Amino acid sequence: MGSALAGIGLAMGALSSGAGVIGSIQQANAQNAAIDAQNKAALYNAQVNEQNAKLEEGYAKDEQKVGRQELAKHQLKVGQLLSEQRNNAGASGISTNSDTFNDITNDTLLFSGMDSDTILQNSTDKASQHLANAFNYKNEATGLRMTAANNSQKVSPFASIAGGLASGVGSTIKGYYDYKNAGVI
Repeated sequence: MGSALAGIGLAMGALSSGAGVIGSIQQANAQNAAIDAQNKAALYNAQVNEQNAKLEEGYAKDEQKVGRQELAKHQLKVGQLLSEQRNNAGASGISTNSDTFNDITNDTLLFSGMDSDTILQNSTDKASQHLANAFNYKNEATGLRMTAANNSQKVSPFASIAGGLASGVGSTIKGYYDYKNAGVI
């Protein structure tokens, strides 16, 4: 009777090892699926960031174009204002060579130049911000691609099986010798 129980115990140990092997395979497969999903997500996000970088570069060009257009409009208005000042001076009998007229014209040109600088600086600042965003998106895309490349270590189900079997077989052999030494077998 004792040896029958010992045999059942050994058989149960072997079955337990087999169940452990199946569990190890399933765990390895689940870990590999998770790694694949993480890599796919990282590569997708890298593509999204690359697209965002291209959009930001386009926005920067648009800001520069808008700045040039605003500057051209401003210069046109200044030209119109100078013409009006000249016409008004002439209609009022003020000589366009007088110090008063020259002071008015010089002030107009001075403030116009300051406004022109502000228009250009604003468009340059906006364009620079878009270019900085594009740079950041590109860096993030590179980081995501590197993460995906470095995260390619798959879990080998065979290594898991070997570890599980070694542990299970070791327990079964130990059980066999424990039963044998106890005189059960």
